[in-house]
Amino acid sequence: MATFVTWLSLERLLQSPEPTDKLLQLPRVMFWWTLAILLISLGLSKLELRENGFCFLYTFIPWRRISAYRWEVSQPDVWTIQLKRRLSLISEVINIKVPRGTRDEIERIASTYVSNQ
Repeated sequence: MATFVTWLSLERLLQSPEPTDKLLQLPRVMFWWTLAILLISLGLSKLELRENGFCFLYTFIPWRRISAYRWEVSQPDVWTIQLKRRLSLISEVINIKVPRGTRDEIERIASTYVSNQ
């Protein structure tokens, strides 16, 4: 999509004699390339379990923030994590789809650090 918008913007820039049209095309191109980079980087983000917590979608969550976790019955490769409330009244829940075959390893590590209540 970003490539297509860039191509369209270049076509308009080459055909338009007005300098203001050229300035209006730049934010549109920047938006689509930023969105493309964001989506690619989110797609490349992996679940990383560490000694002090885990990283997912470029966010570090310490083990002490997890109040409980479970595996979804209908989807055995989805790890649902209940986070302890900070200041809000809304509880935070994260659903993470894990690669097949890693469930036992994740369970072993999580059970070491989280007292699942």
